[in-house]
Amino acid sequence: MGGMGGGGPMGGSGPMGGGGRGGAPINGDGGGPDGAAMPAMEVVVRWESAAPIREAERETAPGDSDAYAIAVIGMRMNMGGRGMPPNDDDMPGRPQPTAQLQIKGKPPLNSTQVNRVENIVGSQHFVFHFDRAELPITATSKEVVFSMHMGPMALTAKFTPRDMIYKGQLSL
Repeated sequence: MGGMGGGGPMGGSGPMGGGGRGGAPINGDGGGPDGAAMPAMEVVVRWESAAPIREAERETAPGDSDAYAIAVIGMRMNMGGRGMPPNDDDMPGRPQPTAQLQIKGKPPLNSTQVNRVENIVGSQHFVFHFDRAELPITATSKEVVFSMHMGPMALTAKFTPRDMIYKGQLSL
């Protein structure tokens, strides 16, 4: 069942297979000011364009069938005084998030668009869009690796397409 799971450190996989697996909580190795480590945070990485997610969030789900959409949810805006401003315009020169998708043996695909969404509890999420035609993923693809970087932060989540079957079809 694709798209419904997720949660835990780095979006650990949920029972329905939609959350990315892998990694440890986001933290820094000397990435903060004066070499101080950034505090750990837990995020969810989910395949936002999967049919169950689109069905559950009818009014807010991405509708671009030509793109995979992957969300990184739960980025805290204030991380020990080194938080992310509520608007990129508040801090010119701030590192922008970048993301890639990769299937083993194939070149990585860079995201074509990123949307930033803020919520009222002090966290935000990013939705990264990838051109489906540039990286066809099938149920027989072994593993799809999503990676995101923003300044000193990096995360990786792994998805297994055969675990993302919904109503008999691969749902990405």
